[in-house]
Amino acid sequence: MADVIESARTLKSRAMDARDDEDFEGAISLLSQARRELERELHDLEPKRADTGSPGRFEQEVAAQLAHILGSMGGVYRRQKKYPASIKFYDDGYNFEDPKAPYGIVNSYNLTQRLVSRVFLNPRAVDEPGSIVEGLPLKDALESARREIERQRAGSRREDEYAAADLAIVALLRGMSTGATSSMIFCTPNPSRNRMRSRLRWTCLWSCKAVLRKPVKDRQSSETALRKRAMRSGAKSAPEFDTRCGSRSSNLEMI
Repeated sequence: MADVIESARTLKSRAMDARDDEDFEGAISLLSQARRELERELHDLEPKRADTGSPGRFEQEVAAQLAHILGSMGGVYRRQKKYPASIKFYDDGYNFEDPKAPYGIVNSYNLTQRLVSRVFLNPRAVDEPGSIVEGLPLKDALESARREIERQRAGSRREDEYAAADLAIVALLRGMSTGATSSMIFCTPNPSRNRMRSRLRWTCLWSCKAVLRKPVKDRQSSETALRKRAMRSGAKSAPEFDTRCGSRSSNLEMI
């Protein structure tokens, strides 16, 4: 049964290669295949639960992988500047991460990225109370996301650098000062602090200097330059860089 997860990972790896080659149609095709396989597996697993309210570990792993695949599809569409499609797939992925979902997935990938894509679609909404972007009041949703990520970091994700990266992105989009953001992320003793700072540097914080309010063509050139800069900073690769970026304005400084 575990073969379906390994197959999905292989298809995703091929899809990311296709995406990097700007073969977006090919990337979506491969990710769609992975999605179908995982959805079929989930459909077959649900009737086999010993307790219908408690998915088994393998079912949880399949659901988590499906959430990642849906998020990757959202990222491919965002790379093409197809923001409504991007939002749809990140929202679909979030449905599996949602604390109200039955799978017990503790992650903030789709939670964060569905908001980032909404900011790309309507950057001004972060400053407009009550502004609705693709069905969500963006300002309120950012605050809700901040609370959820803090909750996760108080538990099993305390030393998870991606949780810290997501928290930084949400805080920056909400307009918090970078000093406050840094203090918030590193406010508790953490033996992995230096490692986290190093990895955050190339997974997230370079991208916090991108400018969402620039014209699309300028945004694209900024993202490309930042990706190259992250690689020069010592990263062997940056497969998550483009899908974990976000910024609020042109004067943001790196944490």
